[in-house]
Amino acid sequence: LASERAKALKMQLDAIKRQGARNGVAKGDIGKRSVELVAERNGMNYKNVQRYIALNNVVPELMKFVDEGKVKFIPAFEMSYIKPKNQQYIAMSIEGEAPVPSGDQANRMRELDQKGRLNIDTIDGIMLEEKKKGDIQVILNSQELGKYFFFADKTPTEMKEVILKALDE
Repeated sequence: LASERAKALKMQLDAIKRQGARNGVAKGDIGKRSVELVAERNGMNYKNVQRYIALNNVVPELMKFVDEGKVKFIPAFEMSYIKPKNQQYIAMSIEGEAPVPSGDQANRMRELDQKGRLNIDTIDGIMLEEKKKGDIQVILNSQELGKYFFFADKTPTEMKEVILKALDE
């Protein structure tokens, strides 16, 4: 569970920090930050270790949804920087069947919270917004395009223009 991993990584980080203060630093670890050592020992990227450690600041009501997989990792990380009172409002909204916030929505709530403008009405407004659909991308490989283009003659931009023109016709 994300909550268990967050606690375990925090404990490892604290232990390394205490160990360095008492015993000095091992020769192979000189110049490395404590979080980098924890990341190496756990086969993770140090940024993800930092994100997991930040999850320790998520209120239990919200962390329950993270552990259940209802709230994704990155939105939970973003919400870890929101004041606990507002995190509880978010958890209540999710319990009340509001849509789970996306990463973008969580980031906006975090920014509003830091400016002191996040309240229960703002939270509900953001969470009830229609989630944006990303741009649709169609990917064609060179083998598929090879039937229609001689690659030495056309750049990718020129091929795109030809395809769009053909679709218009």
